[in-house]
Amino acid sequence: MNYAKQIALCTLATLIGTSQTQASEIGMSVKLDRTSLIRGSTEDHFVIVEVTAPDNMDGPRAPADVALVVDTSGSMSGEKIANARTAARELVESLGVEDRVSVVRFSSGSVLAAPLTPTTRGESAFRAIDDLYASGGTNLYSGLKDGLDSLKTTPGRVQRVVLLSDGHPNSINGLVDMARGAIEDGTTVSTVGLGLDVNAKLLYDIGYAGGGSYHFVDKPGQLAALFADEVRRITSVAAKQVTVDVQLTPGVEVLDVYGYDAVIRGGGYSVPVGDLHAGQTKKLIMRVRIPTILPGTLDIADVRTRYAPTDGVGESELRRNVRVDITTDVSASKASVDEDTLLKGVSAEIAEARYRANKLWAEGQAASARDHFETARKAVAARVASSGTAALAALSSEVADERRTVEARAAGSHGARLGEMQALEALGYITH
Repeated sequence: MNYAKQIALCTLATLIGTSQTQASEIGMSVKLDRTSLIRGSTEDHFVIVEVTAPDNMDGPRAPADVALVVDTSGSMSGEKIANARTAARELVESLGVEDRVSVVRFSSGSVLAAPLTPTTRGESAFRAIDDLYASGGTNLYSGLKDGLDSLKTTPGRVQRVVLLSDGHPNSINGLVDMARGAIEDGTTVSTVGLGLDVNAKLLYDIGYAGGGSYHFVDKPGQLAALFADEVRRITSVAAKQVTVDVQLTPGVEVLDVYGYDAVIRGGGYSVPVGDLHAGQTKKLIMRVRIPTILPGTLDIADVRTRYAPTDGVGESELRRNVRVDITTDVSASKASVDEDTLLKGVSAEIAEARYRANKLWAEGQAASARDHFETARKAVAARVASSGTAALAALSSEVADERRTVEARAAGSHGARLGEMQALEALGYITH
C-alpha cells in the first residue's frame, strides 16, 4: 500500500464518531505472530498490543481545553502565516460552547497572546489570531512551555496542545521530555510540521512522546482541513492518559518498539500513548527474540493498559498475557501463523526501513539508502520462506517499488526531501 493510501485510510478512521464513551468499553488485545515456535529456532517475532475504543459512543463528550501554539518566526511570512490565521480561526470556531481555548505565539521569545477563555467569549482568541505576524527566530521550547502552562488541569476535561512550526528551533534540548511529562498531567500534545525545512523528526518525536499525533503539511492551504481533523480528535476522546506497561518473561528480549521512543529495560518497559479517540486503535508493535531451547508452553509477557476515564474519576486497567508453545512439529508451527499480526509487524519493519532509506537519500547518501532497501527486502523474503504466508510477497514487491520511486529522484533534491517527509508520516500512521 502506498503512502497516500495509508494516510487516507488512517485519516478516515479518525473521523468516525464524535461523542463520549464509557471506560468499560475500551478493549485490549495482545498477539504473537504465531502461537507455536520450532524448538531451537532463532528468528525474530512480532508481539502487537492494540488498545481500541468503539465507534459508537454514548453520552455527552467531555469538554476540552485547547492551547494553540503557533510559530511566528520570520520564515512563516507570507502565505504560511496567512493560512495559519485562517486555520486557527476555524479551529476555534469548530469547538463547542463548553470548550476553552488559549493562543501562544513564539519566535525569538514567546507570548501568551490569549489566556484560556471559553469559546463563548472568544474575542480575545480571535484578536490574538488576527495579530499573528512573522519575524525573528524559533524559540520552540518557550512556546511549548507557555502553551502547556496556559492550560489548567481540571478533572473531567480534555487538555490538548496543538503546535504548528515550519522551521528548526533554536535548541532541541528538553522538548521531547517536556511533551512526555505533559501526559502525566493529563495534557496531550499534537504537532504539525509545515514545509520541507522543518525538523520533522523532532516534531514527530514531540507529537508521539506527547501522546498525540504528528502531521506534515507540504502546502499551507492544507492547514484548515488538518486543524478540522484535530478538532474531531479532541472532541471524541474516549480515554485519557493511556499507558501500556509490558513486563517481559526472563529470557525474552525486545529488539525494537516501532515508532515509539520507548525506554527498553531488562524487565520490560512502559509507553504512555496519550488519549484514545472514538473508533481509534492505538498499537505497540514489538520485535522480540524468544528463547526456544525447552519444549512446552512459555509465557512471553504480561501486558497492562492503564487509563483514566474522561470524567476524571479513578483509573481503569486492562490486563492480558501472551504465551507460545515450543515444539518440534514444523507443520504445526507454520499452521499457527497469525497472518494479520505478522503482516502488521512486517509493515512496521518495512515502514521504518523506508523512512531511514528516504532520509539517507534526501541527505545525498545514496549507497547507504540502497543498503537499507536491500536489508528490508531480505528481511521480508526470509519471513515469507519461514511462515509460508503468500500475502507477504506483496509487501516485498512494495519495497522494490518504493526503491524505484526513490531512485527516480535526484539524491538530495526537493523531491527526495518530500519523500522523506511522507515516509516519516507514514511510519507514524502504521506504528501508532
